[in-house]
Amino acid sequence: MVRPLLIALAGLAAAACQVRSPDPCAVRCTAAAGCPEDMTCGADNFCYGADQAVGSCTGIVPDGGDSAECDAPCEAVSQCGCDGSQGCYLTGAGEASCLSAGDRTQDQTCASDDDCAAGYDCVSAGPGGRHCQRYCSEDSNCEGELSLCNREVGGGAARICTSDCDPMVGGCGSGETCVLGVGEDGRFDANCRVPGSGAFLDSCVDQSDCGAGLLCVSTAGTGTICQYLCEVGTADCGSSIICGRLDPPALFADTEFGVCDF
Repeated sequence: MVRPLLIALAGLAAAACQVRSPDPCAVRCTAAAGCPEDMTCGADNFCYGADQAVGSCTGIVPDGGDSAECDAPCEAVSQCGCDGSQGCYLTGAGEASCLSAGDRTQDQTCASDDDCAAGYDCVSAGPGGRHCQRYCSEDSNCEGELSLCNREVGGGAARICTSDCDPMVGGCGSGETCVLGVGEDGRFDANCRVPGSGAFLDSCVDQSDCGAGLLCVSTAGTGTICQYLCEVGTADCGSSIICGRLDPPALFADTEFGVCDF
């Protein structure tokens, strides 16, 4: 979802000749740039005053509604509970804590949580890779038409947005490939991942074993192996080879994906 760029306007109240407070949802921020005095930078990169519910500009609010109340010590999705230079991050066990926030955002590489901006978690991105992904509670929190709120972190304490990429077209950074997968709610999705080293027909345990353009699938005759990804109903596999359907059907972004049935 592409949001319009909002420009912050500073003005003077003509009658009293005093500086006018910023309009609600008009001031953008990052962990690095921060907000005007007495305002807090939310996970949605808007500045919030003391009388505003953090996250209310875009719907990224604490679990339980639009109240500004915050669970101690902080909440990962709403980013309430930490000061302006910090972010709320989850451990693998789901424990929340306030850490100094970094400046990296969706799908940018990271080594630890505090490399990521407030509102983003540093997660595994395949063999030897990690990158930042945004905390979310629903798809509308995620930016990009193909990005879904479909993966759990912190033992299920929160979800994160998947990558805005297409498994057949791409859309990932250097050294990564767009990989088809299945999220916690059973929906197919796509994520930018460092590819594995497995070649066509090599055995695999999971997708991290397979190289770019390959999908780790279980077959009746040959076990779990890396096979070429394709779009069902196209000539991706060549003129004499069909793109075989998966069970259950792999439906993502108005496309059914399969593997080449050699």
